[in-house]
Order: sequence, then C-alpha cells, then structure tokens
Amino acid sequence: MLKFIKRHRLVVTFLCVAILLTPFSISKPAESDRMAVVTSVGIDKTEQGIEVSVNTIVPNSGQAGGGGGTDGTVKTVSATGTNVSTAFANITLVLGKFPGLAHCDSIILNKNLFEENVLEYLDFFIRTNNLTSNAAIMVAQNTAKEVVETAASQKGLRAVSVSEILLLNTEYALSKASNIDEFYLNTFSPSKTSMLPLITVGDSGKSNPDVDGGVAQTALNTNADKSVQSDSGSSQSSGSSKSLKSGANNSAKNNSTSTPQKAEESGSGNGSPEKIIKNEGKGVIVKNGKIVATIIGDEMNGLNLLSLDTKRGHIQIKNVNTPEFSNANLTFEIFNKKTSYSGKFVNGKPVFDFDIDLVLKLEEATQKTSNIKALTTTKNYVEGVVKTKLYQTAENSISKLINTAKANNADVFEIYDYFNKFHNSEWKQFLNTLENKDDYLNYVTFTLSLKLQGKI
Repeated sequence: MLKFIKRHRLVVTFLCVAILLTPFSISKPAESDRMAVVTSVGIDKTEQGIEVSVNTIVPNSGQAGGGGGTDGTVKTVSATGTNVSTAFANITLVLGKFPGLAHCDSIILNKNLFEENVLEYLDFFIRTNNLTSNAAIMVAQNTAKEVVETAASQKGLRAVSVSEILLLNTEYALSKASNIDEFYLNTFSPSKTSMLPLITVGDSGKSNPDVDGGVAQTALNTNADKSVQSDSGSSQSSGSSKSLKSGANNSAKNNSTSTPQKAEESGSGNGSPEKIIKNEGKGVIVKNGKIVATIIGDEMNGLNLLSLDTKRGHIQIKNVNTPEFSNANLTFEIFNKKTSYSGKFVNGKPVFDFDIDLVLKLEEATQKTSNIKALTTTKNYVEGVVKTKLYQTAENSISKLINTAKANNADVFEIYDYFNKFHNSEWKQFLNTLENKDDYLNYVTFTLSLKLQGKI
C-alpha cells in the first residue's frame, strides 16, 4: 500500500483534496444568489439625504431547468442614506443581495450635486474595488433617478444601456464622454477642468433640436468680456486673413423598487407619451468639481470641429443666395475631418493654432421656391458665397467656445498640458509674469487654419 501511494502520490493527493472540498462545494450557495448585477447608478440629493438608484438584473440560480440565469427584467431599486455608502447598504437590504458594480457602465449625477464639490459623491466609487474604471460619468438635467428608471423601461430597439447613447462621440460630438478615471485625472490636473455630457428625459415623439451650424488663416482674437459677432458681413476668399473680435428636483420614496411593467402601465393609463433618454448635444464644463458653464448649439459645434477624435458632424448655413438657391438653408455633412494643433511662443506670449481640414457634402437644401438647378446633385457647392458662409459659421462656433472657456478660466483645450510638455521653460517663464497663474488662458492667442473641400 505504501509503495502504491509513493508511486502515485500526485494522484492520491488530488483525490484527498477533492474528497475534502467536495462537500463544501456542494453546500456553498451560488454567487448569483448573493450578488445582483448593477448596470447603471443614479445619484440624487433629497431632503432625506443621498438617494441612490440602480438598475439591476437579479440572477436566480434556482430557476426551473437547472442552472443560473435571469428573469429578463431590469429593475430599478432606490434607497436613501446619509451618504452614498449608507445608501448602497440600504439597497442591499432591499435586494437581499449585494449590488455588484463590475458590470456598471454609467454613473448619472443630478445636476444640483455640482453646486458643491461633486467629488464628495464620487469618493465611494474611487475607493471601492468593485467598480471598473470604464464607467462613464454623465450629468442629468433633472433627476438621475428619472434617467435610470427610463433606461429600465425601454424595450425593443430602444433597450440600450445608458452609456450607449454616448457611443457616437468617437465620430460625432453630441457630447464629450468621460469615464471616472479621466474625470479624476482632469480634476486634479493643473487645469482642474473637464467636460461631461448632459442628458435629459423626454417624450419619444419629440425630435432633437437642429444642429446649427483653399486654406484660410484666421487669428481668433477672442475677448472673454464681449460677445461674438456672428456675422461680420465681409466676404472671405481662400488664403485671406480675418480677425474675429469676440465680443427643482422630484422627491422620491425611500427604499423603493420599480419595474418596467409598472412604468408602462402608469403611462398608458393617463395617455402620456413614452419616455426616452435623449442626448441633445449638450455638455457641461466642470472646474474644481463644480459646473461653470453649459455647452450647447454653436459651442458644441465648435467642440466638434476642434476635437481630435470626432470625424463626422454637420454645418448649417442660412439665407444663401446663389444662381442655384434663393434664400435657402443648406446643411452640409462633414464627410471627413482632420484636426491637429501646435503651439509656440511669440514675444514671450503663447500662441496656439488649430489646423482643420474638412471635406463637406451637401446633405439637404430647403427653400420656398425651387428650380431645376437646385436639384443638381453632381455639383461641388463648396465655393463662392457658400464657402464664405461656411468659413464664417465654423469660425464663429469656435470663437464662441473659446470665449466661454476664457470667461470661466476653463481650459477645455488642455493648453496647460501642451505647453508644459513641449515648451516647459518658456511656459514657466510666462506663468511667472502673471499676477494670477490660473488666469493663463486669457493671455493665449488662438489662431485657426481652416481648409474646406467639397464632395459630390
């Protein structure tokens, strides 16, 4: 016997371990019986404290047929506590399971949380090892709970996770995505500035608002204290240079659970339209943990043009009069875009240049009276008056964004990082000349090199 054990000691050891552990494995409850899968988290501040709402898929390992699985229903669970941690503890009591954040793809924050330093409400997520760093941070125009409940109620083609409404940002700047790690890095960077998407909940029948919309070297001499003059009235041709002078929350019941079916029944009873989550091209600039400005319309279009990541978008020009069009509104699709930037010092002052190359295609033309020339689709319309208006519209959008950034000392362009990295000594000398080093953005001169091409 001893000879057999010595000869097959590895096999004997394995059998002994298996015999000892098998009873524990059989009696141990399944992981799905003690953990609930959380896909989205919403945080609101109420009179009772901090309300946390989560969308969760509660697995059930005891389903008929054996094995684990889900009941196919996304449930919204809410609980209130003195802080985020105690609110999650109360959610555990409601669910009877621990909320697992490993699959959480979005954290929605009520806009009123930014009246104070919002980092106070994100501290729990940074310290927990239960959350991945890919969770997107978003701001809710109204309540975060409303966004979370609406996401749970969507079915069919609209049954998407909250974070999926931001997927187009890599090509189309409806807003600027930021995960929790990026947000913290930006908040503690020298600029202390970041941008977050602003999302809303609306009726499914409503439509999103319209997107308004040779090489030209333009000096963007912006002034934070003056508004941008949108139309100068002067014409511009390729190669010319022009200076642009810029002139209540809904309270919720504590510790509650709702399901999509209940939401739909209540909606159908009063005949109200079905609610959907909307990304209407809005964003907020956050500095030192507080919202300092809201970006929408022309400013978001400017962000689209300056972004290194976005490749698509639209530019709209109005009141166009040419041989083909009479007082028409033209919408051009940005078929392709290349953006780069560079910086230098001129007489001890920083100059930052954006170089943008756009390929545009006429997507839609609307006017009261039409003629056969306006129906021509095999023509490059990016020329003459149209090209001039496109230049003016693009420059105006960028100037508005720069003015907003300067007015709030919000470095959304990461100017500090660029000059500190590539022109370190000159940048330090420049900062030492300022009375307030945080005001550096107002002393930066922005220039724009814009090239427009048409596509048939």
